[in-house]
Amino acid sequence: MMRWMLIAALGFGSVCCTTLAPGLGDLAVEPFGRMANGERVFVYTMHQGAITARVTNFGATLISVDVPDREGGTRRVLDGFEGVLDYEQATDTRPGGVVHFFDGDGHLGDPLDPPLGQRVWEVLDQGRAGDLAFLRLGLDYATQERGEPVDLRAEVTFTLDEAGELAIQYENSTTGEVRPSMCHALVWNLAGWGAPGEDAHELRVHAERRFVAGGMNLKSDRWTPVAGSHFDFRSGRSLGSEGSEGLSASSYEVTFALDPRMEGSGLSKLCHGARLACPSSGCALDLWTDQPHLTLLSEAQARPAAGSQFGVELRPQCIDAPLTPAQRKRLAGKVSTRRSAWRFFTLPSSDS
Repeated sequence: MMRWMLIAALGFGSVCCTTLAPGLGDLAVEPFGRMANGERVFVYTMHQGAITARVTNFGATLISVDVPDREGGTRRVLDGFEGVLDYEQATDTRPGGVVHFFDGDGHLGDPLDPPLGQRVWEVLDQGRAGDLAFLRLGLDYATQERGEPVDLRAEVTFTLDEAGELAIQYENSTTGEVRPSMCHALVWNLAGWGAPGEDAHELRVHAERRFVAGGMNLKSDRWTPVAGSHFDFRSGRSLGSEGSEGLSASSYEVTFALDPRMEGSGLSKLCHGARLACPSSGCALDLWTDQPHLTLLSEAQARPAAGSQFGVELRPQCIDAPLTPAQRKRLAGKVSTRRSAWRFFTLPSSDS
């Protein structure tokens, strides 16, 4: 409860919107290199107990996450690039970066050029508040929607608490008749980044329906039960047991409609969407979100100078049908807020 009250205090329109110089605040700050145009960017490190999360203001990107394993060591379970030029030059997936789209258009896809994941964000605030380490980033940008100019404001707040919860809150406002939205492309390997992961991960998803393949255009609103299909993770099972039709045993690309009955109590109102665990390392995470849908992507992920490595992406999002003209007119000037949290924990040993 207190977590979301503190985040709200750090959010849109608050009194603590003073822009901080890169070296101020309580978080450790390191250079992340220079972009092709010479602009400097930085990495901010949030540390709580044995959990460490690193974020750069280039693209509001979560670079890495280290968590404790069952043996008392730590494992890097999310790993991105180690320099800003690698992110600038990436032509496809930018691990840990912001994904931006407009809700209600009947499709997903970043409409901005360059996308938010390739822009330098302003550091609005960073440090500690109670038991939270936090970093708040903001960005003003302009685009067009249906041929009309639109000004938008985006903020992303990262927090890490002593209980092992990494949370991300997104806030958007717009002058136009659009509903901007954001999420992160976070790719996990709980066996430790670089370790074989196909048979090491077990997944449980609280969802009874999934979207039928055939593109992300939702005008047809095609949803079907997962029961009896390759996509039934309601009871939890290994990702390596069977994959999507036409893909290898460990490859999935599917969007689920989360079960709203799994919603928690209190101010946050987050839904328990999924649990991902690695029995061999003992590393596990629970995903909580206020979003109604969850996209699962699991396959080998390309990394510069590292070859192809296995990863699992769990992306909370809201896939809406197209908005009506009347609905669009009510959007201008409104602030939309979305929250997701990854709660890390260690599995008990099998002989305990």
